[in-house]
Amino acid sequence: MSLKVVGVRHHSPACARLVAHTIRELRPAAVLVEGPADYNDRISHLLLDHRPPLALFSYYQTDDSNFNSWTPFCEYSPEWVALRIGREVGADLKFMDLPAWTRPFQKVENRYADRNRAELDYVVQLQEELGFEGLDALWDHLFEQPGPPADLEKRLEAYFCALRSSEPATEGDLEREQFMSRHLAWAVKRYGSVVVVCGGYHKPVLESTWAEYDGELPVTPTPSKGVRHGSFLVPYSFHRLDSFTGYQSGMPSPFYYQLVWDKGAEAAASILTRKAAERLRALKQPVSSADLVVCKTVTSALQRLRSHPVPTRCDLLDGFCSGLVKEGLESPLPWTTRGTLRPDTHPLLVELTVLFSGDEVGVLDPSTPLPPLVGQVHNALKNHGLIPKSGPLERTVSRDDQLSQLLHRLKVLRLPGFRISHEQEDEVTWLISSHPNIESALVEAGAWGSSLYEAVHNRLKARVTRCEGRLDLVAEILLQARQAGIERLSEPLLQILESQVSGEHNFARLGRAAAVILGLHRLRSNLNLETLVKALFERGLWLMETITGPTLPAEPEEIQGVLALRDTARLLGQQLPSSRHAYSLMERRSEDRDAPPHIRGAALGFLWSLDSGRENLPVQTAASIRASSRPVELGDFLAGLFGLAREEMSEEKELLSAIDELICDFNEKEFLLAVPSLRLAFNYFPPREREKLAQTLLERHGISREKSWDAVNLKMAPSVLMANHELERETLARMERFGLLP
Repeated sequence: MSLKVVGVRHHSPACARLVAHTIRELRPAAVLVEGPADYNDRISHLLLDHRPPLALFSYYQTDDSNFNSWTPFCEYSPEWVALRIGREVGADLKFMDLPAWTRPFQKVENRYADRNRAELDYVVQLQEELGFEGLDALWDHLFEQPGPPADLEKRLEAYFCALRSSEPATEGDLEREQFMSRHLAWAVKRYGSVVVVCGGYHKPVLESTWAEYDGELPVTPTPSKGVRHGSFLVPYSFHRLDSFTGYQSGMPSPFYYQLVWDKGAEAAASILTRKAAERLRALKQPVSSADLVVCKTVTSALQRLRSHPVPTRCDLLDGFCSGLVKEGLESPLPWTTRGTLRPDTHPLLVELTVLFSGDEVGVLDPSTPLPPLVGQVHNALKNHGLIPKSGPLERTVSRDDQLSQLLHRLKVLRLPGFRISHEQEDEVTWLISSHPNIESALVEAGAWGSSLYEAVHNRLKARVTRCEGRLDLVAEILLQARQAGIERLSEPLLQILESQVSGEHNFARLGRAAAVILGLHRLRSNLNLETLVKALFERGLWLMETITGPTLPAEPEEIQGVLALRDTARLLGQQLPSSRHAYSLMERRSEDRDAPPHIRGAALGFLWSLDSGRENLPVQTAASIRASSRPVELGDFLAGLFGLAREEMSEEKELLSAIDELICDFNEKEFLLAVPSLRLAFNYFPPREREKLAQTLLERHGISREKSWDAVNLKMAPSVLMANHELERETLARMERFGLLP
């Protein structure tokens, strides 16, 4: 009997080569791989003629929770190589780890996670002693260099033993290792000769504990009844596999390591140098032959300085940075850390990391079993002519059409490539485009149900459980259910909304809910929404009464809340029991100095837009504008006013002139203080109306329409213009201070 445990780092080409060498040399009767044991009866599906990357997608759903997990493989993943080479030598193949839905994997989306091992004292000490920044640079230096397999195995064993000693095992680790050790004991008893491939952290424990067990096959846990669960193979992508996009396990820059796996490190460096030049030149970046010579020279120098037989990934990237980046950097080099790129990363370095990541998308063998939903959606798209061939499709459909329901169902399932580009009262225009991740998204959506209707129903129902009493979110789910034709959810959601209205204490959230429900009411929904609409209106009036704080900044969502009240009053009018109270409330709040400026403006806009006492409104509005003329509140007041009565106010030339006079009276400091809120206010006007207003005001100041064109159509963002203006003001002030002005 013989047992060989090979400890690996997930997605390491060097470890993959060691695994292939070990299995071919020992030719064991069985190969056990760290992976979900509940997939063993379908492990043959992994051996079909796929093109990696791909992943084993697992899901576990109850009425209260939903959990998804991925076990990804690329061509150079040690686990993938173990399965392929194991089949080559005729070994039986088994996964030996707990299923993805068991307790040790709670909140672990990626089975092959590195966790936070880059922060361990042992790893940090190694980096400091050897002079490397980051775990990945250290790993490449220690292990991703060519050499005899026996030497690599010794170095890996020393590293993993030290790693295990420096990081205490969690309860989940111990539970998994006990399950895997039982598998090892069973395999040795049954097969005699066994090779085991597992994460290096587990290797020391598995080697020392497997003999303690009786050799009986451990029982793979099964979920309780009534739980939706399962596993399917899905196409994966290098983008999803890369640590720079947030993936927490294995190696970064998968395209680079794929080239190393296929062609070797020297050829990978040459290919990526050429591709980097092509990519940057296509983006109009100056990359000369001299620059490339510098890159290659620095890379070679770093390779020799670091005693590398072949250039590593960091040698190559450091060389690129030295040869191509001509200015100082505001953040650390992205390959010296892990995780997503920082916002201040140099754009050229962003392009290099994207290049090294690659855009490869896996392809499953056509005979791979898939969820029933996949074929159903493909057939539906084909029947409706919605499969893009040479470019994006644009399709305008009626809201009541069956095609509209289909597209909204796909949107609920978050399938990429389906988005709304334009909406009208009775029609919606969709933009449909092909997307590289559509196949994997479809398979993953299949976890929600075997049919499209069931999947959408279950997805929306799961969202409701996570709303935690949020009235606006439940209203949005009701709208999505109606748009997707999921009738079974409508009445229960309506009951939830009606029961939650009286407990809502946030005016903005209530306003969002009211706007959604009002939209459903306008669409002539067969639901009886009138009771809910009236309850939202009553509650909204009460909450608006409680908003105080004369110095509070404008809240656009609160303005939208008043707009929802106005639209309700406009739609139902005298059917509302408290319509008279609404008008008196708005009159009172428009003059209430304890109310925030935007609430005063919105209340006045409510009255304007409903033509309530129109003959007195111009005088009242002029007085309110003068009362809110301070730079810190004028824009906020106007934002509320324009948010509800934009069309009415654009016709009131005298009021616009009064606003212009107030702004012209500001000094420079006051004007700069008022600009942000004024921009918010005038953003309520569409671009053409803003242009018309601007030309009207410029002509009022004696600037002709012809000359006003350049002033109205700025070639830079207003924020940039104001920043430059502020810089100029500060410069002149300093010059005056030091006597430098003539």
